[in-house]
Parts: sequence; C-alpha cells; structure tokens
Amino acid sequence: MTTSFATPRRRIIPPLTPMLVGALALLLTACGDPEEAEQESERQRLAQAQQLSIPVRVRAAAGGTVVESLSVQGRLEVWRQEILSTPVAGIIRQLPALPDQPVQTGELVVLLDPPLGEPDEVLKATTARDRAKRALDRLEYLRINAPVTVSTSDLETASDALADATRELELLTSRQAKRRIVAPFAGVLVKIEGVVGAAVAEGTKFAELLDHSRYRIRLELPETTLRRLQIGQVVEVRALSDDSSATGTVASIPAAIDTEKGTGQVVIDTTMPPSTWRPGGFATAKLVLKETASPVVLPRDKVFYEENRAYCWVSETRDGHLVARRAWLETGASDETTLIITKGVNPGDQVIVEGIAGMSDGVRIVITPDKTEKQDDAKDKMTTQEQGK
Repeated sequence: MTTSFATPRRRIIPPLTPMLVGALALLLTACGDPEEAEQESERQRLAQAQQLSIPVRVRAAAGGTVVESLSVQGRLEVWRQEILSTPVAGIIRQLPALPDQPVQTGELVVLLDPPLGEPDEVLKATTARDRAKRALDRLEYLRINAPVTVSTSDLETASDALADATRELELLTSRQAKRRIVAPFAGVLVKIEGVVGAAVAEGTKFAELLDHSRYRIRLELPETTLRRLQIGQVVEVRALSDDSSATGTVASIPAAIDTEKGTGQVVIDTTMPPSTWRPGGFATAKLVLKETASPVVLPRDKVFYEENRAYCWVSETRDGHLVARRAWLETGASDETTLIITKGVNPGDQVIVEGIAGMSDGVRIVITPDKTEKQDDAKDKMTTQEQGK
C-alpha cells in the first residue's frame, strides 16, 4: 500500500501598491490619530520617492566673510640675550646649571675660588694697611704733643699711604663677592663652557642666557604682501612641535626692500608664549591680509571644477519633481574653507552638500532631513503629546 504526501502551497502576499498605501492612510485617519496617519503617509511617500530618486542633503546659500590670510614659517627667537663672563679671575668650584636648561632670577650658575697666590696678596695688603695706619697714628700723636717735630707734608703723605693701602685691601677682598655669579634674569642657559677645577681669567665667557619670556619671528615677505600689513596687527603664531598657539603682533615693517631677494623682513612679537615653546624652534605665523563680506559664500569642498570652470549642484523643481541642476559659477576671493560666489547662485538657493556622488544634471532627488531636524521634530512631537495629556 502506497502512501502519498501532498506539499501544502504557500500563499505569496503581493507588495502594497500605492493605492493600498493611500487606503491604509485613509483608514488610519478614520480610525486613529489624524496626525499619526499623516506622518505615516508622508513616510510612505518618501519611501516610494527614494526608490526612484537619489537621497541628498541641502543647505541654503547664505552670506559670510572670507578671510584672506598668509601662513609663513620662521624660527622662534628670544628678544633678549646676555653673555655671561667671569668678572674676576678664579678657579671653578661649582657649575650647577646644566646646558639648555631653564634657570630662575638669582639662581647660582657658577661659583669660583680665589686663584693661587691671592690669599697671600690679601695678607700682605692687610699688613700694609695696618702699618700705614700705625704710622699715621704716630704722626697725629706727635702733631699734638710735639708739633715742632711733625710737618704738614708728613701728615699728608702718611694719610695718602693709608688710603692707598686700604683701597688695595678692599679691591682684593671685594673680588671674592664677585666670584658668586647668579642669573640676572629668568631664562635658558646655553653654550656652557668650562669644568669644575679649571682656572679662568677675568672676562672669560662661560655661558649665554636667553630670555624666553617673549619671542620674535622674522619673516621674509614679498613687497606685494608688505603693503597689506599694519604695525600692531594681530597675528596667530603656532608652534610646529606641539601645535600650541599664542597671539602676536606685527612689531616692524621694513622701509626698504632687499634688492637681490625682492623681499622685506617683518618682525612678529609674541609677549605671552606657552611654556612649551623653545628658542630656535619652528613656528608658523598666520597673517590676515584682507576680510571680504559677500552675500553668497560656499564651502570650498562643495565647489567642483570641470575644465577650469567652477560649478556646484543645486536642487530645483521641474514638472513637479525635485531634480539636481549643475550651476556654473563665477568665484571671487577665498580662504582655507570658504569661497565667494559672484554669479551662478543666489542667496536662499538650495545647494546640495551630501549625496553628490554619481550626480548628473536633471536626475531626480529627494531631500533627506538632517539629524538635528529629526531630533527637533521628535522633541516637538513629545511636547505635543505631553500637552494633550
């Protein structure tokens, strides 16, 4: 006996037709919330349009200001530098500061001992001073008790001898105080020379101190740029090492041009630099040359070129449908991010900013709302529902 099994047939439900969508929207309107039915109908309409159109996002063309600037690179220079040298001769006892390290005002940078033989000179000068003083005291005593035996010239000679001996002793003893050398101002100690135990003569250079409380940058600029700058003009200075920035000003503009280079040297002064800046490091100065306001300004990345002709994509309505149109442009001044449009787009025109890939003239489009707009709509809906409760 043979048993057969029949496979049940599955019923395939056809997709909703536009008429059925409309009927569903009418049914929701009759039976439910009219606002919800209207939103459902709008969602269905957008879904159908997206099947045939390219989704895009647009921005209304608006005015703005284009800032023409010039960025020039230079080195950070300290505005003050002092050569440190030994005021007297001596032998290096301490050299505590390390090369290329910061020091504070009054901090010890080198300590000297007297050179060989100077203690003996101090002893001799002290003895000579005491002997001259005793001689003058004896003559003063004789002038009072035996005036006939002492002349005025003898007193003057003895007084001069005492003054000379005292001056010589003071000169020798004052040298020791000069052998403690401290930093005259806060800065960075560079080019340190000498080692502990080495003998140095008077006036020997042993280091350089750089004042890094402010910096200057010297820029070589063409003559056409110089006439667009002003003394005191604000400049943004940015270090290349860590991208830290500070505000500077144009300190000087040259009155003469280098005949060989055709440029002039502009000095930028920065008075409050970040602590991370280092003398000799590279920095970029951004000079603002001109600011231009325009009724239509577009982002540079939304302007395209074909055979050196500028264009952008805008949305317009044709036969009741939204389509994309290539708008040929005439441009003006520009900066790093924006571009002035002098012809081709008017204020308020809807410029396509997203969904441009594969775009062609006359293709149908559908505008997709921004995330912010969706969030605003959701907030408005929640507010309406709360007020209804």
